[in-house]
Formats: sequence, structure tokens, C-alpha cells
Amino acid sequence: MARRAVALALFVLLLCALAWGAKALVTWWRSPAVGEETPAEVATPSSAAEWGELSEEERFKEQVGRLPEECPADSLNLAVNASSLADGGVQLEVTIDNTYPVPCTVGTSKSPLTATISSGDDTIWSTTTCPGDPTVLLLPGGEQATRTITWPGTRRTSGCDAEGSAEAGVYHAEVSIRSATAEVAFEVR
Repeated sequence: MARRAVALALFVLLLCALAWGAKALVTWWRSPAVGEETPAEVATPSSAAEWGELSEEERFKEQVGRLPEECPADSLNLAVNASSLADGGVQLEVTIDNTYPVPCTVGTSKSPLTATISSGDDTIWSTTTCPGDPTVLLLPGGEQATRTITWPGTRRTSGCDAEGSAEAGVYHAEVSIRSATAEVAFEVR
């Protein structure tokens, strides 16, 4: 019985040695020969200019399996239009233009889309005094997206409670996200 156990142990040891040898042979076979250059690691592009130099196929390969990053500040442009609402409020239509050539995100809690309504030096209302949950927006590379911000026509300088209706007059709206800003003037009657 002991002879059989020893023979079985030697057989298992021989199989393990063969498996290890086969693995070592495959690793050796795949490694570059002495003097051959190994392919250099390619760094992931970090600027819009670097991404722009890549072909569409190279951009796709770089993005596979990665979550989109926040859009670089210099890749965003904003435009804003104001239209009056029947209830005395104003609707701000914000166009966000992403010049970054790959998909990226905007509107995170670190850099939300904000709007401030003012009259002269007097701040009437701002999204920063009563921020809601940030809406993260995935912008396709080189494309635009539109978001709407509604000012209810009330004064609010702190907190979320309205402090009365805004008076008739000319107002100024400024929207921003990261370092991009856009402005528009409008009239409340």
C-alpha cells in the first residue's frame, strides 16, 4: 500500500513539473529576443489637443472600459437665451458646447451648472443659495447639449424661501459651469 502511495505522489509531482515547464516554455517563447525592442507604453491623452491628434479608432480604443472623465474647463463653451413665462418668471435655455473630442461629464457636485439673476449690483436670485441635486450630464465628444433653468420671478438671497416677487425692470442672468460663462439681459414687466 505504501508503494502505491509513493508512486502516486511521484506521478502527481511529475505532472506538476511538466505543467510548470510548459508554462515557462510558453513565457520564454512569447518574450522578445535579446536586442529586440518592446512596444512602449502609450500614455493616455490628457488634453483636448492630444485627443484631437488621435484617429477616431484610437480614441475609441482609449475609452473602452473607462468611465468618462469630467470635461476639461477649456473644452466648454456656454450660450444662454431668456424667455418670459406667463407667471412672471423667466426660462433660461443654456447650450453647453463640448469641444473635447471624447465623451466627458459636466454638472458634478464639484462643478455644477449655476445661474445668478441680478439687477445692477443687487443679486436677486441664484441657484447656489438653494442648490438641488446636481444633474450629471454626459456630453458626447464635440457635441452640444441644452439645459433649462427656470427663475420663478422671485427674490431669494439666502436659503430656499422666496422673499417676494421681483419688480418690473431689466435684469441680468449669468450662467456658468467651471470657467465657462454666458450672460443675457432681459426685461420683467
